[in-house]
Amino acid sequence: MKTKPLLIKALGSLLVILGVGCASNVPLSTPAGSADPESKLSFVDISKFDRELSAALSSDVKEIDVLFYEKVSPNKIPDRMQKW
Repeated sequence: MKTKPLLIKALGSLLVILGVGCASNVPLSTPAGSADPESKLSFVDISKFDRELSAALSSDVKEIDVLFYEKVSPNKIPDRMQKW
């Protein structure tokens, strides 16, 4: 009868290991050979936006426009944009 709890623990551990193995790890640094930074960026609340904006700010682009998909009040700027 002790094999069922042991089997359940083993299956649970296997599922956790498989879940961790499938988790993605996206670096915030820009990979070598990436495309030139753009002067117009569409805001999406993901880390890719941070990488693109960082690349654009550190390039020779004189003006960067951030486009939103919907109207955003100056009082309700998304958290990701506030840090910039």
